[in-house]
Amino acid sequence: MSDTAAQRRYEQFVEVHRGPDTFIMPDAWDVPSALLFKEAGFKPIATSSAAFAATPGRLDGIHAISRDAP
Repeated sequence: MSDTAAQRRYEQFVEVHRGPDTFIMPDAWDVPSALLFKEAGFKPIATSSAAFAATPGRLDGIHAISRDAP
């Protein structure tokens, strides 16, 4: 991701917090659930490091995991 794209996403995230409305930020546990939340119209979507690690059967903080890991 380019610095410009990262900056744009950061600014969008900050703007959601400054808006006049209350917002709900669902917690996705894997890519399919994140895509479902996005399709449902949620702007911010949280992720749990424990859920992300558990999806491929790893323990959070014990096994290294990266975006490229199978």
